[in-house]
Formats: sequence, structure tokens, C-alpha cells
Amino acid sequence: MAEVPRERVTWLWPGYLPVGKVVVLDGDPGLGKSTVTADLAARITVGKAMPDGSGGGDPGAVVLLSAEDGVADTIAPRLELAGADLDLVTVIEHLELPDGKPVPLELPTDLDQLEAVVRDLGARLVTIDPLVAYLAGSVNANRDQDVRRALHPVRDMAERTGAAILLVRHLRKAATDSAVQRGGGSIGIIGAARVGLMVARDPADPDRRILAMTKSNVGPIPPAMAYRLLPDDALGVAAVAWEGPTDHRADDLLGAPVERPAPKRELAEKLLRELLADGPRRRSEIEEAAEEAGVSWRTVETAKADLGVWSEQRPEPGKRGAGAYWWRLPAGT
Repeated sequence: MAEVPRERVTWLWPGYLPVGKVVVLDGDPGLGKSTVTADLAARITVGKAMPDGSGGGDPGAVVLLSAEDGVADTIAPRLELAGADLDLVTVIEHLELPDGKPVPLELPTDLDQLEAVVRDLGARLVTIDPLVAYLAGSVNANRDQDVRRALHPVRDMAERTGAAILLVRHLRKAATDSAVQRGGGSIGIIGAARVGLMVARDPADPDRRILAMTKSNVGPIPPAMAYRLLPDDALGVAAVAWEGPTDHRADDLLGAPVERPAPKRELAEKLLRELLADGPRRRSEIEEAAEEAGVSWRTVETAKADLGVWSEQRPEPGKRGAGAYWWRLPAGT
């Protein structure tokens, strides 16, 4: 560690979009997730300040992967309405085989091709919307091990290129979960992210939306930001009208009481089930996953007892001592 040069986290949007990191944006359909990402992309391409007045600076390129919206009838009009420099936005619709046949881009299989585009353009933001549409067929989005293996190279690419990687997800219909658990797929997805964002309706005003933080491993939690979607009849899309910071918190927006102990235990149990589904894992791996998911070790140990997880120490070839501890689920779990 003495030889590692110290670095400070830098930001495209201070508190919300860290440079060279993975960020997850969760939300139900129809609340404007993709419209918000278009607004942020537009600001980056022209160097405009972010919704809270911070950021800005030199214009930068943006790369968009969108599996749900049409380029000509939705993505381009959104960017135009948001004031983007369209010359600095690249949309990757597909890859081409040597015979010219188009094929979908898959992660992590085609990450080298994506990174080549990001480097060539010097892109500062890459949006993957939605993430599950781009995971390779061999990746089970609900299995922690699959997700971590798929997203680890994505995280490394973010660090190498300095681009913020924004992964978009839909929410699961599970009203008992806390906000950090509600995103679709394995808990490993939000675990791989350094920042978690969520959009939801304002409980007091159904026409107003809130962008709130579900987690941050790289800084304090910034205020939630309110916005409205303003339709444009000429272009047939909507623009984001930001209304400034609010006191809303992500858990409150989903109806889950803040600091309720049960969701954390549920999260710890889910984490252990996913990690141990395919066999024993080192305790050190579980500690790392719990830290990424924002679950205390005391809560993990409580979940371990509730599930009846076994722990055993195994010697390691070529190393002294009794060895590392391994955890496994009891038979039939």
C-alpha cells in the first residue's frame, strides 16, 4: 500500500456521478429514467452545469446503449430537446460480424469492442439501458456469482477509461424490500456499483418525480432532486424540468420505513443464499460482498445463524496455519 499513489474521487456530477466508476439507476417504467439519462448526457456534451448547479466544464462525448427506445423517434429527439451537441453522442445499436450481419452487443463478451469505442471518442459517460438486455446469455442476472463475474470487467473498464458507466434497471415488485434491494436481478448488481440512484413518484404530488440516492461508497449521500417531465408536442418526447433538492429519502419513496431492521436481515439472507448457492465460499469473499451491499457484518452473522450456514476451516496448500474459513449452506437449503 505504501507504493500506491493516492487519488481523490472526481465527479461528472458531484455526489451523483463519479468518474471512472459504475453507477446504477433504478426505477419503474414511465417515470423518466431514460429521459433523465438523456438530460445528463446532453449537459456533458455541452459542458452545462448539472441539475443542482454543480459540475459543468469542458464538453465531453457520451456513448449510449439502448435496447428499448428507437434512435430516430425517441433518443435523438430527447437529446435535441435537452440541448445536446449531437455530434458528441454515439449510439451503439449492434455489432457487425465479418459478413456484415448485425448482432447484439453482449456483456462481458464484447467489452473489448465497447472499450475501443469509449477510448476512441474519449467518452465521459456510458449509459447501458437496461443492463439485463445486454448481459450475455450465459449470465444469469439473478445469480450473484454470474453477475459479479460479468460486472467486474465493466468496473475495470470504467477505471481504465475514466468513463462513468451508468447501468439502468427496472424495479422488482417487492413492497417489503428497502430501496437498495428493489432493483431487478441479483444483489450483486448494486453491490458492484459505487453509487446507487433511484427515481420514484413524489408521494405528495403524483406528477412530480424524485431522483434519490440508495447507496454511495465514495462519498456522503447528497440530497434528492425533484423534477417533472414536460412533453413537447413537436418532437413527441419529454424534457426534464428540475425543481431542486428535496428532503425525500429513497426508502420513504417506496413506502419502506427508514432504518427498519428486517430489510437488512432479509438482504443479508438473500446475499448468503446467492453467494452460497453453487457451493462453499471463503468468508473473506462474503465479507467483501456484504461491504459492497452495505450490510453490517453483525447482520450477516445473524442471517448466518438463521439459515444454519456451516463454517469450517480448511488448510491451504503451501501456506502455514490452520487455513481460511469457508461457509456453506446446510444440505437441502
